[in-house]
Amino acid sequence: MTYELRPMVAAMLRGEHRADRDAIGELGPADTGELREIAGGTVHPEYRIKAMALLAETAPEPDLFRTALRDDTADVTVRAAGATWLSRSAAPHAEADLLSALANESESVVRHKIIAGLARVGGEDALPVLSDLAGSDQNVASHAAFARSVIAYRAGITGYEPPATGESELLPAPEYAPASQALETVETIPDGSYLSGDTYGLIVGPSVAGLRCGGRQLVVAIDLTALARLLTTPTVAALVASKAESDGSLHTSMLVLCSPAGDNTARVAVHRTSGTPAFTGSATVSGTSISFQLTAVRAPGASRATITGTISSGSLEDLTVSAGEAVPKLSPEPA
Repeated sequence: MTYELRPMVAAMLRGEHRADRDAIGELGPADTGELREIAGGTVHPEYRIKAMALLAETAPEPDLFRTALRDDTADVTVRAAGATWLSRSAAPHAEADLLSALANESESVVRHKIIAGLARVGGEDALPVLSDLAGSDQNVASHAAFARSVIAYRAGITGYEPPATGESELLPAPEYAPASQALETVETIPDGSYLSGDTYGLIVGPSVAGLRCGGRQLVVAIDLTALARLLTTPTVAALVASKAESDGSLHTSMLVLCSPAGDNTARVAVHRTSGTPAFTGSATVSGTSISFQLTAVRAPGASRATITGTISSGSLEDLTVSAGEAVPKLSPEPA
């Protein structure tokens, strides 16, 4: 049974773009109550996923997200959304709920979202479970292996390093490529809430660095606590967030994994949150200054690029990019 939606709720659920945060904050108790009913699957199931997203912006509802994740009668996209929002809600038992759901879920799309959720909030208990997925299909297994690396690096545990990139997979910028400064000024953000639970456990402060990559605007946030142990334990030192053109919202798109390599140096591996490697290189520590150089990794649509930069007293002060042409996608060989 369905009924006519309240005007403000209808405008947000039927809108093409994500609702503005200020507008969401103006929702009254009756509006929020209606969103809870929709998110719980009681009415208007066609808007259930959007209702969960709106509630996540105002006051996260872990119980609703947990219910959606466990709802075997719902479409797989609902369960997948439940996994995502549960992992981003900072719920106390999110890791246990995700692990329980993973053990009972057979749909690949939902399993991927559960694994991605564990990468955000998982601890040591998730490591053996993710290791057991090595025998799953290749996509699930590789995603689980990367999530395991993120969890281990966050906890400072060795032995879960992602595979090193071979020389043949590197795409350095050609010698003739001009170098350009990629950093740009961004407004100071008052707190880490701008990432809506998408920090992967990093302690991100208000000081961030903005940069432009082609037509995209990106933000780099550094975890100073993680940076301090760059030479002693594996760590997730920073994240890169992409800025949406439609509403200016930020979503983590890449993670910077670092591990000690000796002689005041650390190995640096920048991966997309799916696990696909994007850049690889090294960082050298000298007092309160860290210099690094990264090289692009071969992937569909990747461009040849070399990045150099300097972090001074925890702030990214220089970032220079030398870029070449995109590498053509390889055509499949005829059968």
